[in-house]
Amino acid sequence: MIIMKKYIFLLVFSTSVLFTFSQNKAIYTNSKNSFFGIGVSLGIFNPNDVNDYLRNYWDNEIAGYNVDKYGYPEMYFNFVLQICGGTFVSQQMELKGIFEFGIGPKIIIIHDTKFFGFFRYSPGVICNYHIPSSKSNNFLIGGGILYHNMKFKEWKASAFGPRLKAGYNIYFKKKIIELFLAFDIVNGKTNSIGIENLNYSGLLLGCNFKF
Repeated sequence: MIIMKKYIFLLVFSTSVLFTFSQNKAIYTNSKNSFFGIGVSLGIFNPNDVNDYLRNYWDNEIAGYNVDKYGYPEMYFNFVLQICGGTFVSQQMELKGIFEFGIGPKIIIIHDTKFFGFFRYSPGVICNYHIPSSKSNNFLIGGGILYHNMKFKEWKASAFGPRLKAGYNIYFKKKIIELFLAFDIVNGKTNSIGIENLNYSGLLLGCNFKF
């Protein structure tokens, strides 16, 4: 119940802030006022407790079998889909609400095939500051806060986490391609036996398309 209240509060807060700024026409310049976007990114992380579980599974499964080891049991990569909506509160300041779905996939094949997925669902608020580099393109730096809901098998955890971000915007008329590198700090306690922490901290390299 407490987690749901935090989730609702974050969504209401981000929506109200975006609506307030969208009504203040006086501070707009020639930037496109409001936008909607979708994006994809590749993440690099090292969820220690999850990887300990995968290593134990790997060792237990090959025990007693005369098999060769190929690859590694650890999970180091994740894939993220993002949708966002926001507004330019000035020519150089962008504020947006986002929702992300991430999955860290792992397939282990020994005497059969086993799939493991480390999931997260994350709403949040991001503010970006644009630094002009040419008439049509610019650099950006920014950051924000996300509320992460994570799940691996039967273990679940939720936590707020900050994000730092840098990138480059390429403008095509009213469309924007945003290339970015971001760093997340995410760690939540499961309050369960077996896996105590779910950690999604790491780097994200991605691309957003804004319309």
